[in-house]
Amino acid sequence: MINIIIIGAGNVGTYFFYHFKKFNGLKIKGWYSRNLKSLDKFKSEVDIYDSIKKIKSADLYLIAVNDASIKEIVEQLSEKVGVVIHTSGSEKMEILKKFKNHGVLYPLQTFSKNHKIINTSFPYLIETNNIYSFNLLKNLLSKINSNYQYINSEKRALIHLAGVFVNNFTNHLFEIGFNLCKENNFPPEKLIPLIEETVCKIEKKSPHEVQTGPASRNDKEIIRKHIEIIKNPILKNIYSSITNSILNSNEKEKL
Repeated sequence: MINIIIIGAGNVGTYFFYHFKKFNGLKIKGWYSRNLKSLDKFKSEVDIYDSIKKIKSADLYLIAVNDASIKEIVEQLSEKVGVVIHTSGSEKMEILKKFKNHGVLYPLQTFSKNHKIINTSFPYLIETNNIYSFNLLKNLLSKINSNYQYINSEKRALIHLAGVFVNNFTNHLFEIGFNLCKENNFPPEKLIPLIEETVCKIEKKSPHEVQTGPASRNDKEIIRKHIEIIKNPILKNIYSSITNSILNSNEKEKL
């Protein structure tokens, strides 16, 4: 049995709470959050700590807070016998060095409290300071039937950056596209088949191979017209930057 204490009740911490509950051999022993109201509905299921000083002993302490808050949590949390980990994609493991056993468990996925994960085959990127911490994380991932890859802090930060491009930035482009549709009285949900087909293509071929559009064929006239009809200077810059990036990618292929 792995006894776990979760620190943080945001999207990631809440996901782990619900996810870990589904598997034998795991027990959520307690949960701490600075926002106690967010944990009110869980009081009947798990011990809620109103102070980080009251956190009891456990096998694993999972720090699932935003990067800016990790240092503060580490400073307040007393040294523990168990393994202390954070779930950040960009924060170095070294921030946990005060603890004898520590590591990183970074899920390469996007989480929202009100959305159920559809594709659960995403990998966990892990890093540990010793074999004891490694074995515990390996055991944990085995119990939840998840795959992992051991990656150091520097490479993990670059993978996190890749995730920002394909998820966060892409989602913002969806927002821009949806807003353009709304402004022109066109139902934005009619873009969804196009979005789904775009994602489907890269399951079989590389994004570069399936790139389409005016920039991919260097259609200067359409590019000029698009830039001309975009009134918002920020959107104009986004369009120009991405267009130039595609053009440069095509030029590199010719070299």
